Amino acid sequence: MLRTRVSIFCLLLAMYGPAAISTAEEEHPFTSIYALIASPEKYEGQVVRVSGFLHLEFEGNALYAHREDYDRHIRANALWLSKPQCADNGKPFNDTYAAVEGTFTGRQRGHMDLYSGSINVTQCLKWGF
Repeated sequence: MLRTRVSIFCLLLAMYGPAAISTAEEEHPFTSIYALIASPEKYEGQVVRVSGFLHLEFEGNALYAHREDYDRHIRANALWLSKPQCADNGKPFNDTYAAVEGTFTGRQRGHMDLYSGSINVTQCLKWGF
């Protein structure tokens, strides 16, 4: 299984080139959801890229650190998502791991201030294999 994943990664890298990948990473490198939660002032107003477990519902759009946090309603380990447009090839997705890019703020904490910050989403992609 690991060999297959490595092969797929190498094939994608060869197809799209390291320049395209490194440019996006240099512009907005991935940040840990825990770093955003622990030091919100450091990232206030910045564009961030973060991955986690995505769950979208009325008054509950959030990116959790892990699925278990969602299952156990641990919203302290989650960020509210404002204006999420999450689709894979035009098909909306939910309840899966995703990578999100957008502007972070620790001042707005989502519905009823239940979350540890929020991201005004500009891009949302399915994450993993």
